[in-house]
Order: sequence, then structure tokens, then C-alpha cells
Amino acid sequence: MTDLSKEMILIKSKIESDSDIFEEVKTRIFLPKFDNENPYIEIISDDKYLLEKLKENNSSLQAKVVGFNGEVESEIRCERLLFEKSKRKFWDAADYFYEIRLTPETLVHHQNIELSGEQNLKYLIFFLTPNDSIFFLCGRNEFDGTIDKGCVFSLSSDIEVEFFEHYEQVKSRKNKKNFIKQLQLIAKVKSDIEISEVRDKVEKFLLIISFISCNRTSTRFLEISSDKEIETIYSGKHLQTSNEIERFGAEMLVERYQFEECANTLYQNLVNSEYEKYIKQSLYSLTPATKSTIEMTYLRLFSGLETIILGYKKIKDMEYTVSETDWTVLRTEIKKCIKNGSIDIPKENRRLIYDKLPELKRPSLKSLVEKMMIDFNVDLGDLWPIFNTSDGKGLIEVRNKFAHGDEISLKIYNSVLVALEHLQFSLERIILTILGWNVEQSTLCRLYISEETYALKDLERARKELTEYLTQNL
Repeated sequence: MTDLSKEMILIKSKIESDSDIFEEVKTRIFLPKFDNENPYIEIISDDKYLLEKLKENNSSLQAKVVGFNGEVESEIRCERLLFEKSKRKFWDAADYFYEIRLTPETLVHHQNIELSGEQNLKYLIFFLTPNDSIFFLCGRNEFDGTIDKGCVFSLSSDIEVEFFEHYEQVKSRKNKKNFIKQLQLIAKVKSDIEISEVRDKVEKFLLIISFISCNRTSTRFLEISSDKEIETIYSGKHLQTSNEIERFGAEMLVERYQFEECANTLYQNLVNSEYEKYIKQSLYSLTPATKSTIEMTYLRLFSGLETIILGYKKIKDMEYTVSETDWTVLRTEIKKCIKNGSIDIPKENRRLIYDKLPELKRPSLKSLVEKMMIDFNVDLGDLWPIFNTSDGKGLIEVRNKFAHGDEISLKIYNSVLVALEHLQFSLERIILTILGWNVEQSTLCRLYISEETYALKDLERARKELTEYLTQNL
């Protein structure tokens, strides 16, 4: 069996681009093994027209790998190729060819192979980005050949998954033997279960794991095997994520002994919650794929908060303060008061006021947040208030400053960091509470934040400094 993951094998492929078809194209395909590797494709051709079509990022590829016996061992499919770079190389002074490098949006490697697995079962192995925070959950293959079992999580009545640390011996180009560690999530399911269903549930589960472990955990590639075939699905590098999350506080949201129970509780409550769609989006804001500036981080987290509030407003049917019929009457009455009131307001100014009237039709963000905190019994009393109070500016004022593109002076940078820390803790507490986990049983509780972080120690100074700055720089 030709192993594409160990060397670049030259094969011939078929490329389609719009109505154009290119046959017998010399192709090298690289399938990754290590965490820092991505799949890529190299095309070798002297056809300049093919190069121009590939630059349009609208081409697909199909290829077959034929063994020494002349039979097809495997097939490769890429629905969309993304152009990276090209280089012109010369055979001699007059004769040249192009070496074109492409990234597959998604690459599927299908192998026909007889395995000794159980019939009517499929094994899905999700090869994950590194997450050393959850090593204690993993089963592993020891060097003496024994296998230790890890924690088993039930995602549904038909789907159970287990984390696994797999050690594989690989040979480098310098002929040195090394062991690489791969984090895997293994699912054994019946063959009639849709793979898309399993992938969807695993994606949600990994999002919960990322949230609790404060470490972005995503799928690098997926291997699906049965007793007759293996299909491996790779994502291009533009879809892969960094697992580093910049956050404040503890390394995890709960202690190790609570992790398994917490993960099960949060996952089951997420998939059964009417807020699932909104919480998922908020969790992505807390576990970003890439690092960003302090301004973008603040806006991203506040957007996560607003997403949950939007969900609450829709589910509780609180989008409007009055019905459309009543609003038509009320708007007319308000306009009369403004026009005929005791204050003589110029016509142009009245028009500006009229333009703001539609805002009265919807409840304020503040009233929605206050009602949601009561309904879910969320405790944010020790943290920086989201809205303005008599003691100073709320977190929303910093968000407004960043949303309008204003720059923050470096002299108050540390105060902005404190505000960001409180915004993160607020959003995490809200999600943890909605998903049914007691905040007092986490590292987001009042005691931990007051004793193990600087969030509360520096709150009074930071809020006063930011209030003065924002008041002077309206």
C-alpha cells in the first residue's frame, strides 16, 4: 500500500475548473502527520492556461493511486483548491515548466482495504490539536504494548467517545526514529449512523472541552474506518486553528476531579437547550481561533455577551415594548407632544428627535440584561458592572469606545486590561450558569477570583481611572 503520509508520491490527476478539464496532470500530494503540518498539493505542468485557472481558486481535483499490481489502492478528492504560489523552473535555456503549490479546502483520501474490524461498525478517529490540559482524561498505548482506558463520554444513546493519546514511531528524513504524540478522540458507532451527525455532536463536545480547559481543541483531520475501507478527511490550513487562548484566571474552569462531570453536564444541557445556537456562538468568542489585539478581543467578548442577550430576547418574546398597532398610535402622540409642547424646538432638531423614536419600540439592552440575570440567577455582583452606575462607567462604555474606532491611551492600558478581565469573567459565569453548573464549584467563584486573581484587587482604581478618561474624551 502506497503511504502518502510518508513521502510525496508523484501521481497523475484530473483537474476541473469551470468547463475546462485537464487530464493526466502530474501531481504531488502531501498528507500531514505532525501537529504543525498541513496538507498541500504540488502541480507540475508547462500549461500556462492551467496556471491561470488555478489562480481563480475555483478548481477541483481527483486522483487515483495505483499499486504495483495495477489495481487502484486509493482515491483522492478535493472539491476546491486554493492557490498559494507558483515558480517557473527550467529544464534548459529554452524549456521550462511551472511548479504550482495549492492548499485544498478539504481533502478526502479514500482507501479500499480489508480490515479485521467488526462488521456493521464504523470507527471515527478525530485527530485533534494539542491540549495538554486534558491528558488525565486520555487512554494511552504504553510502550510495553498495554493500553490504558480513558474517560468515556456519552454524546447520545448511539455515540460514545473516548480521548486517547497515541504514540507513533516515525522516521525523519535524516533516518532518525522519533515518537510523536497525537491527541485523538475515538468514536465507535453503528454503520447506519450518518457521519455528519457524529461530526456535529463531536464539534459541540469539543467546544465544551475547549471552554472548560481554556484551550482551543479542534479537529486536524478525521479518519473513518470500517471492515472494508478507510476514508480520511483533511482540512486545509486556513480552516485549522491555534490552540492558544489568551485569558485571565485559572488554567481551567474547574478542578481536575470535576472535569468529567462538568463536561457531561455542560454538553447535555447545551444540546438540549433552546439557547444552543446562541451559546455556541458565545463559546466561539471565548475560544478564538487566532490571537488578536486588546481592542478586537474586547469587542469579540462583548459580542458574545450580546449574542446570548439576543437569544434571550427572542426566546422570551421581548423584542418589542408594544405591539405594532399600539406603537403607531403612541408614535403619533409623542410627535404631537414634541411639536406642540412648552419647549420651542426648531424643525430640524425635531426631525433628529423623530429619527430616534424607533428605539423606544425595543427594550433597552440594560433592561434585558437585568431581567436575564434574575431569570437565570446569575451573580455578577462582585464584578465590574456592565452598565453605568453612580460609582462610574460600565463595561459597555469601553466597548462603545472601541466600536467607534477610538484609540485608548497607553497610560490607561492596564485599566483596560482589568475591564477586559471582568468582561471575560462575566461572560463565562453567564454561560456556566445557563448550562447548569454551579459557579461556586468553579474557578469563577467569588472566593477564587478575589484571592487568586488581581481582578477585584485592582477594580476600584481601574474603574476610577477609566471613568475619568472616558468622561474627558467623549
